Amino acid sequence: MEINKNRFKFAVIGDPLDQSLSPILHEEVFFQLGINGYYKKQLISAENLNNYLNSRILTSLNGFNVTLPHKNTIMRELDVINTRALDIGAVNCVLNKNNELWGFNTDWFGFAMALHKNKIKIKGKVALILGAGGVSSAVIFALVQNNISKIIIKNRTKSKIKLIIKQFSSKYKNIEIIEFDEKTEKSKSFDLIINCTSLGMSSYLNLSPLCLEYIKSNHIIIDTIYNPSETQLLKDAKKNGAKTLNGLDMFIYQGLASLDIWFEKNITEKIDYEKLKMKLMNSLCLQN
Repeated sequence: MEINKNRFKFAVIGDPLDQSLSPILHEEVFFQLGINGYYKKQLISAENLNNYLNSRILTSLNGFNVTLPHKNTIMRELDVINTRALDIGAVNCVLNKNNELWGFNTDWFGFAMALHKNKIKIKGKVALILGAGGVSSAVIFALVQNNISKIIIKNRTKSKIKLIIKQFSSKYKNIEIIEFDEKTEKSKSFDLIINCTSLGMSSYLNLSPLCLEYIKSNHIIIDTIYNPSETQLLKDAKKNGAKTLNGLDMFIYQGLASLDIWFEKNITEKIDYEKLKMKLMNSLCLQN
């Protein structure tokens, strides 16, 4: 593929998109690699997804990323779905290949790489997952691949927890996956706390998905949100002396993995990661 001569078109679809830095990430990659391409935000509500998929707006793109609220629902509209995305039950990356839409999940890879980059070892540990949506499934998949010992899931909708437990327990029988019980669970029973909800983002800026009393100094608190760079959960965690990590590295790595899928080869190995990250951090500083 002549990446320097052709004009490539990409987008992120979802609702809301105000907080997304995806265009900035991809524009920096295009600049570093000399790719003639553009990347835009395409605001699509849950009820309008089918209309857009049936129009030329999305099918004219080389590929697009998928965020809330479409990561699960888009799967039934795709022609081909990668096996990992099927296992996770969510798609965040779509490739337009030979007029067919191929679905992938790069969130799990982004999370796994974020753990690796920040030297967070999870083998044999216990994780508390906050949320039970598409991001939660990707994070759980990454944890399982990295030999987590036990996963506890906390979510308002209990039926969603049961679905995830059924989904993963049937295939990964060596991992214990259970529902959070406020009456019996003590904070000392887990090592990591990972927020996969939207609490802390956008209109939920001052909200945290977990009471401060559950956070201890020996915990590692990870928020998959990257904008704002420090959510209320992370602020609370710092107050209690816990180690914290936001979602920026996860966001960057999932974006780079998407580009490799769209170009069907490893084009991002030549990226100056720290320069790209600094560009995004500067953008976050201007926004917050």
